[in-house]
Amino acid sequence: MRQLTLLILMTLTLLSYDVPSSFKNYKKYSIDSNKDIIDIYLSPKLNESAKTIKNKYIDFVAGEDKHALQIKNQIIKISLSLGQGNYAPHVIFRFGELYNFVSIYSDKKIFISEDGFIYSINRMNDIYTTYKKYKLSKGKIREIKQPFYKILRECKTSALTKIYSQKHQKGHLIASIPKGKMVKVLLADISDAQGRKTEEREYLVETSFGLVGWVTSKAGHNTTIGKPLSCLIFNGD
Repeated sequence: MRQLTLLILMTLTLLSYDVPSSFKNYKKYSIDSNKDIIDIYLSPKLNESAKTIKNKYIDFVAGEDKHALQIKNQIIKISLSLGQGNYAPHVIFRFGELYNFVSIYSDKKIFISEDGFIYSINRMNDIYTTYKKYKLSKGKIREIKQPFYKILRECKTSALTKIYSQKHQKGHLIASIPKGKMVKVLLADISDAQGRKTEEREYLVETSFGLVGWVTSKAGHNTTIGKPLSCLIFNGD
């Protein structure tokens, strides 16, 4: 197998997230640059040849920093850039040539296995924290699609909230929750979501009593809150 240099460059403050039990034996690398840290977790086999190095691609992509993590025994190169304005972190995967690369957003934790799977926790440029799995193969990165994204977040209603038995306000009405009350957002259905920012999406919610159904909600952005689910706010430009 050809030698791979895996570069993962990070300059971003991490929020605290527990390590899932599936990755308890993974080795954590915290790359510190200007007091900002992001954690990369490598499987035991990948960890055998990992070390911190200087990033030679520092001037190629906006926001890249001089710190990186190198892993030999694969066939890709990976770095992280904060992007234009240093606020849109994404992991860059290079395949051989400098200009042949793809990227994914990730601003919290990344777990990488030796069989080419990448697990990412990200809040940037989305409405909620996402937990995604990718497959790295033949110079491409493909997300392993899920029917829903988990949210599991307590949320105050910003308007009268009607909960239905089906998506898109169809089926029968299960409950009407007044403005200012708390519900728990369980899941987000992304099968028909369009665009990135404040589009309406379908969310499975639970009332304080325990009733469960679907709510259509529009995300907030910048100074606005989500409606009718106030806690769902797009984080990005």
